[in-house]
Amino acid sequence: MKVEALSIINNKLKTIPDNFLNEIVAYLDFISFKATNNDWAEDLTPQQLQSIERGQNDLNTGNTVNHKEAMSRIKAHFKSK
Repeated sequence: MKVEALSIINNKLKTIPDNFLNEIVAYLDFISFKATNNDWAEDLTPQQLQSIERGQNDLNTGNTVNHKEAMSRIKAHFKSK
């Protein structure tokens, strides 16, 4: 199967205009990187996973603030220091 797939890929590459070749090389580099590196989400600690879950729960229950309010709170925090 691998030889057949490589043959198909090679034939398709022959039909790609030159101006797309750099994009194809970049994409192949990305696929190679992805295949040899763990997804960062797989390396999260239990504490990090709990923090994400709390954030998701906040979103689901509407426990959020808009950007303007968040910026106001941050400014107030820095002024108090």
